[in-house]
Amino acid sequence: MNFKKWMSTALAVSMLATMAPVGLMEEENSEIEGFEVVSENVEDEVGESSEFELGGEPAVEPEEQAEEQAEEQAAPAAEQTAEEGEQAEEAEEGTELETFELSAPVEAEVPADEETAEAEAETEEMTEAEEEVDVNAVAPEAYTDKAGNVFHVSVKGALESVELADGVTELAIPDSVPRKADKPDEDLVAIVKIGDDALSGTGLKKVTFPEGLQEIGEYAFANNGALETVKLPSTLAELEDGAFSNCGELTEIDLSGTAVTEIQEALFENCQKLAKVTLPNVTKIYDNAFAGLVALKSIALPASLEALGASTFSGCTALKSIDLSAT
Repeated sequence: MNFKKWMSTALAVSMLATMAPVGLMEEENSEIEGFEVVSENVEDEVGESSEFELGGEPAVEPEEQAEEQAEEQAAPAAEQTAEEGEQAEEAEEGTELETFELSAPVEAEVPADEETAEAEAETEEMTEAEEEVDVNAVAPEAYTDKAGNVFHVSVKGALESVELADGVTELAIPDSVPRKADKPDEDLVAIVKIGDDALSGTGLKKVTFPEGLQEIGEYAFANNGALETVKLPSTLAELEDGAFSNCGELTEIDLSGTAVTEIQEALFENCQKLAKVTLPNVTKIYDNAFAGLVALKSIALPASLEALGASTFSGCTALKSIDLSAT
């Protein structure tokens, strides 16, 4: 080998030795640059999830990701349900409080024995009341007296009407009638009232009333043109409007022995032959009570009198004296 060839070989070796590190560095750089390019490709393919993978954390499996999404979706619903439950509890507490405040006072508890005793007592009272009503709810049957007059009396003892026998001019009203016609002495019903219009427009001349009678109804004896005499009981307390009006033959009426305290309207109106009236300790005399008494010449008014109605003595053309000395 000559010197020139040797030098050429030496220079070539030297150049190779010098260039080796540079080649390695370029190769390493090319690998890094290749990694970056690959990474950019991954980001393009997987989108937003590439940041998680490039950060060094393990990728989420599809099943785990679905579970996490379900939990995330369920969480707001659970929170909402919890909030609604709390609101319902608060509303319920508020309702209980309002109910407590508005409720009626709590009554003391009654022992069971006392409750039982009270219930039995009420039952007995109701039973007794029902029995009493059942007994008294049956009106008396029509009652016929010895003269053949037929009396119709209500369940409360009001004489509603009388069927007078032929030719009867005098009537004695009984104090009571039997509930059953075939048992004249049993279960008697007392007559306490003469009903409205009960004996109006008859041919009676004389009527006798029983003790125990308390009331004579409106126009009960009105328009009895033949009626001359009436004898009223001491128990009588009420004479209603017009009870003896238009009784043209009635000559005298004495109320002093009765319990009557008021002379009602038109009570003796147009009793043209009524010449004598004796009043009890009445407090009021109503309108037209003695109007049209053309035979009345004088009358004395009691000290108890407080009010005198209009036209009380209207049409009393013969009236000359009203005695007020006692008033």
